[in-house]
Amino acid sequence: MNSMQRTRKRISVVIIVTLFLGAVGTLLYFALRPEPTCFDGKHNQGEEETDCGGPCDPCEVIYEAPPEEFVIRESAILPGSEPDTYDVLARVQNPNDELGASTLAYTFTLRGENGESLVSAREVGFILPQETKTFLFVGLRTEEAPVSV
Repeated sequence: MNSMQRTRKRISVVIIVTLFLGAVGTLLYFALRPEPTCFDGKHNQGEEETDCGGPCDPCEVIYEAPPEEFVIRESAILPGSEPDTYDVLARVQNPNDELGASTLAYTFTLRGENGESLVSAREVGFILPQETKTFLFVGLRTEEAPVSV
């Protein structure tokens, strides 16, 4: 037997042993794998959350009452640094003990004497539970003097 035949034979034996061990390992994995349960710490078997909902016990509802609305404590219009510009601010209180807003979209609208909208500005911020926060927008431009925000 020459060296080429010997190398082929060795490669064949390595491939056969590798396939055999892979097949035995796969069979052992599927035979010994634990069945999913409602206490396995995994989101599986149609559960709504990890280990609750679906075939398991219902998920716990943390808040049954709706959150309280934010309260605007005060708002103000200040003359801006340039002509026909105004700076506006509002102090907003979050009365909720445990709920905040990581993304809070808010709009400042300057209104004229008849209540008509003169100009608006939309911004995004955040507010923590039980926080009273001041929101500020600088440089709203309008030719007519606003009377409210």
